[in-house]
Amino acid sequence: MDDRTCLMDGCLKDRRARGYCKNHHRALLASGELELISLQVPSDLSLRQRFYHYCDVRGPDECWEWKASTSQDGYGQLAVNRKRLLAHRVSYMIHHPLTDLGRSMHVCHACDNPPCCNPYHLWLGTARDNTMDSLSKGRWQVGVQRKNAKLNDAAVIEILSSPMSARALARKYGVAPHTVNQVRDGVSWRHVSRPA
Repeated sequence: MDDRTCLMDGCLKDRRARGYCKNHHRALLASGELELISLQVPSDLSLRQRFYHYCDVRGPDECWEWKASTSQDGYGQLAVNRKRLLAHRVSYMIHHPLTDLGRSMHVCHACDNPPCCNPYHLWLGTARDNTMDSLSKGRWQVGVQRKNAKLNDAAVIEILSSPMSARALARKYGVAPHTVNQVRDGVSWRHVSRPA
């Protein structure tokens, strides 16, 4: 069984909430059994104790997978004082108590595994550091690779070579004039070769 699959025996779906897939979580919640499962973890545990209860701690070189609730992006999460915290940030705070994370600092994964909470796989950086790390590893999606892309390479080439106004091209392709201007200014779609 994959460490990211639902805790329900025989279910191979991805975990979503409290270690269960969306369907099993809803079913357990509706039946009242989820409250019984929740009682297995005493509420008076410290943050450190809760973290270790939900984290599958392994060797220093292995990923420590989060066993409980995950975000849509696959990052572990837990509630503290009615506020959602990301599990890898909690791990960093526990293992580097003198470090002030602040809002501007990101806890980045060297292993590129979102549910991993191993402090040896985590490093502190800015949003730019995290983006540059992603770019250097080829994980950054550009152009038509992005699921919400409205343009394609051919449309971008036409935008670049067209004498039409940004407003007219925007109407033609179903995008905002600002998007057309960003293409023309080289802000977006830079990977497409510019016509000579």
